[in-house]
Amino acid sequence: MGGSDSKNTATFAHRSTRVTKVAFAYGKVAGGTGALTDGINVTSATRTGAGVYDVVLTTGIAVTNRRVVVTCRDAVAGIINVTAQPSATAFTISTFDATPAPADRDFEFSVDQITS
Repeated sequence: MGGSDSKNTATFAHRSTRVTKVAFAYGKVAGGTGALTDGINVTSATRTGAGVYDVVLTTGIAVTNRRVVVTCRDAVAGIINVTAQPSATAFTISTFDATPAPADRDFEFSVDQITS
C-alpha cells in the first residue's frame, strides 16, 4: 500500500490515486510560554491566550495542500487540535485539559505537503 521514496517522503496508493506527502515543517512549543524550542521552516510560535498558539511558517504552503499533525508532549489527558488555518504561512493550535477547558500544554507539530 505504501512505500518510502526518501527519508522525508512517503507515497501512498489509494485505488487509482497516488498521493505523496513530504515533510515541510516541524516544531516543538513550550505550552506555558509559547516559546518555539525547536523547529524547521518555522519562524515563530506565539501564545495568544490560555491554550491558544499562533504558528508562523518561514515558507508558505497552500492550505489545501498541507496536513498539520499535532501531538501533546505531556502525559496529562486532554485535547489538542488545529483550530484555524488563515493563510499559507500561518495556523492556530488550541490545547485543552480533560474537562475540556483551555489549558497550556507542551506540544509538537509537523506540516506535511500533500500532492497527488
